[in-house]
Amino acid sequence: MSKTYRLAQYRREAKREPFTLELDDGTCITVNPPSGGSVLQLDPSKSTREVLRLLAGDSYQALVDALADDDASVLVAVLRDMQVHFGLGG
Repeated sequence: MSKTYRLAQYRREAKREPFTLELDDGTCITVNPPSGGSVLQLDPSKSTREVLRLLAGDSYQALVDALADDDASVLVAVLRDMQVHFGLGG
């Protein structure tokens, strides 16, 4: 007999906490978990900007503003940590 998988069960198990980045001044940028639709748009051919926009959603501009003057390795590290935090590899 084959097993039946239930979408409701996947949804219950999929709850992830937001990614919170504390800035030097103590304020925080909170990035909510990306939707399935956003994840489906991720593609190796996407630019770093596009990947960040898809993952960060409404927090995108705040992240860009916070990271724009830093060395590129800072942006790459934050992006990698977001991907790991949301279970997307990295």
